[in-house]
Amino acid sequence: MLAPVQNIGAYGCEFKDVCEAVEYIDLQTGELKQLTTEQCQFAYRDSIFKTDAFKNALITQVSMRLSKKWTPKYRYGALNTLNDAEPLSAKKIYQSVCDLRNEKLPDPDLLGNAGSFFKNPVVNKHFADKLLSEFPNMPYYPQQDETVKLVAGWLIDQAKLKGTKVGGATVHQQQALVLVNLGDASALDIIKLAALVRDTVKTQFNVELEHEVRFIGASGETNLAEVLQCLN
Repeated sequence: MLAPVQNIGAYGCEFKDVCEAVEYIDLQTGELKQLTTEQCQFAYRDSIFKTDAFKNALITQVSMRLSKKWTPKYRYGALNTLNDAEPLSAKKIYQSVCDLRNEKLPDPDLLGNAGSFFKNPVVNKHFADKLLSEFPNMPYYPQQDETVKLVAGWLIDQAKLKGTKVGGATVHQQQALVLVNLGDASALDIIKLAALVRDTVKTQFNVELEHEVRFIGASGETNLAEVLQCLN
């Protein structure tokens, strides 16, 4: 049950929007417990289940509250091109999402990848306005808490990193968010490529990219910064 851990989401919707409660077993005590949506502390690609305090939690069940009246959500990203002059069905939106993802995301059976490697960065409004004055075509999404979500793929693309290779790893040509294994990439190739992408975007835009994929080391979960520190 990864949905609540990652607070999965796409095209303007997140798991937290429909979550009612999450049930889990505390593997240390054997107790069955439950958290409300508020207690889960959901955030962008984050939840309380990613904290050390819940490293022994095994999620067993989720409860969701869904509206009986279906309302289309398509005013986000590439879905914004759908023609609302025609009746929009759930099937049509579903098919549009499938078509978009098939067009941009590589087939893992053909090119090894873990999907979106980096999170979309969230910055304060003042900094976003400064970037927009320099890059007026930059896509952005204002959030309810007065922050602004930027598009990591756009930043990587603008930094001209598509197709950049390190060993057997490369930035995907169709979707800059994805790092792919051309067939012989080592873990070190992926780490070095991820660091190159992060550092280049930081230099050009002063935006710090955070990886969405989870790094697992010999003694548990780690991250790119810790791995690079060990390598140095």
